[in-house]
Amino acid sequence: MMIPEEDLYAAAPEAAEKFLSALPDQAECVHDFSPDFETRMELLLHRQRRRRPWRALLAAAAVIGALAAGLSVGAGDRTNCQIYWSQTNGELRYVVRLEHVTTQPFQDAQLDYVPEGFTLVRGGTNEIRSERSLIYRKGEEASFTLRQTRGEDLVGSKGTACQGSEVEVNGRPGLLAEETGSTEKDLLWTDGPYIFALYGKGLSAEELLRIAEGVTW
Repeated sequence: MMIPEEDLYAAAPEAAEKFLSALPDQAECVHDFSPDFETRMELLLHRQRRRRPWRALLAAAAVIGALAAGLSVGAGDRTNCQIYWSQTNGELRYVVRLEHVTTQPFQDAQLDYVPEGFTLVRGGTNEIRSERSLIYRKGEEASFTLRQTRGEDLVGSKGTACQGSEVEVNGRPGLLAEETGSTEKDLLWTDGPYIFALYGKGLSAEELLRIAEGVTW
């Protein structure tokens, strides 16, 4: 029995919401292990990377996202990552799925533009986890954090009322989430094999985009 195409499109938003609501929040998926443990587990994680349970779920998300809301980005004609997101009653959920694995060495991101008055308070790279973070602050009133990751799928949500919108970062599609009644904003985009997340407080959307457009690696 063939399902009419219009029925698939009509059911896609509800299916996407059910799938995304079943995923845990990003905060529940993060744990800091000791450096010794991470070193010993790196070889095992590398062998198991393609067999993670998330792969089957994210494959379903790709189909759902293609019918509902989705963005695709990558270098040249080859897509490295895809962003899928859904918003219902002010709650935004997203999935960034890695399409291709790269073997090139991890390259640290740098900022070509930092708003006046902001200073770097903490920064570093975890080569084992292929992750880099830079934290800037301007007194107590404003701050932003840049997070660069590679080789891992990213799942997250905004549990408070917010508005999601599609934006462009250096010609590549991105997702901007602005919290209602707050100065906090999240900007998510990808560049080649990397996933970038910029978390800002006390900054306008225009300032956040300008920072993102100055990220190089």
